[in-house]
Amino acid sequence: MQSSDLILRNLSDKLEKYREIINDLTGSVSENLNPKKAQNLQKLFNDAENAYNKLKNSASDDFEDLKDAAHEVFDNLKAELKDISHSISVDTLKEKSEELVSYGQDKLDELEDRIAERPLASVLLAFGAGLLLANLLRRSR
Repeated sequence: MQSSDLILRNLSDKLEKYREIINDLTGSVSENLNPKKAQNLQKLFNDAENAYNKLKNSASDDFEDLKDAAHEVFDNLKAELKDISHSISVDTLKEKSEELVSYGQDKLDELEDRIAERPLASVLLAFGAGLLLANLLRRSR
């Protein structure tokens, strides 16, 4: 069984770590963070802070009951942070994939414009590349 001082120190460390994570999340990706999720996250953090303070100020005979309740609150906060982190990661990946598709489409449009500007040169270039590729493939056999 862990001593109450060790448990309190452990929870205090977790609380600080979660505070830093929440500050990072709300500061750097606030546009991706659903306001309802942000409120819920703040509520869970406040609950964790309150549970820690109750545990810290509790009498020794109430400590075990409050410890279990505090661990449950901290576990809920941790689960919410994981969920938010996952959803932000998915949103970021979606944004990046849309950017890549847009970039690829822009490059295809540029290529079509160049071909339309110089159709004969484009055909000759494609023919020359085909001959070169055929010669390379023939030599490799």
